[in-house]
Amino acid sequence: SFTHLYVVDEHDHVQGIILAREVEKIRNGIEKPDDSLQAKDICIPVTYYFNVDDTLDTVIKAFGASQLDEFPAVDEHVPMKLIGTISKDDVIKAYNNEMVKRDMVSTVSGYIGSADKFKQIKMSNGQVLSEIEIPGIMVNKTLSELDLRNQIGIEVILIKQNFDSDKKEMQNVMTPRPNYRFQYNDIVLVIGTEESLKKFKKLA
Repeated sequence: SFTHLYVVDEHDHVQGIILAREVEKIRNGIEKPDDSLQAKDICIPVTYYFNVDDTLDTVIKAFGASQLDEFPAVDEHVPMKLIGTISKDDVIKAYNNEMVKRDMVSTVSGYIGSADKFKQIKMSNGQVLSEIEIPGIMVNKTLSELDLRNQIGIEVILIKQNFDSDKKEMQNVMTPRPNYRFQYNDIVLVIGTEESLKKFKKLA
C-alpha cells in the first residue's frame, strides 16, 4: 500500500501529488480512464513541502491545516527537488522524542491535577497546538463516531493513554486511528484554531 504518488519533471522537481484514493478508483474499476489520461490530469497542486531547516511546529501546523497524511520533502538548495517524504507518523515520532528530551511527561502530570487541564502553544495563522485531557463525553466513543475534524474543526495528532499518577508517566502513546475508543484519563494532542479549541473545551 502507499499514501500518495508524486509527479516530478525530468529534474525530479515536484509538480503535483496523485492521491492514493484516485489510483484505487482506477485500480478497482470504479473509474475507467481515457487512454489519453496523463498523470498531470489527476494530480493536485503541492500546497505544503518542507526541507531540513523547517521546524517541528511548522510541520505539525501543516498537517493540522490539511487533509493529507504525507507531504514531500525537498532539497533546500534546489527548489522543489524531491528528496523524500514526511508522513504524519514521522511527525508523531519526532514529537515523542521532543517530549522525552524536554521531560514533558512530568509537566503533563502537573496540570492534570490542577484546575486548568489545558496546555497549549500558539502558532502562526491562528493555529494552536494543545494537550488536553479528554472530556467525559468522549469516553467509550471512537474517533470515527466523534468526527472531531468536521464537527468542531480540530485534528487529533496524538493520544496518550493510561496516565500513571504515581510513576508520572504515560503507559502508551499512539497515533490516532478511526476505531480507537477513548478511555478515562486519555490525553490528546490536538491542533486547530483558537475558536475550534474553545468549542472542544466546552465539551468538558
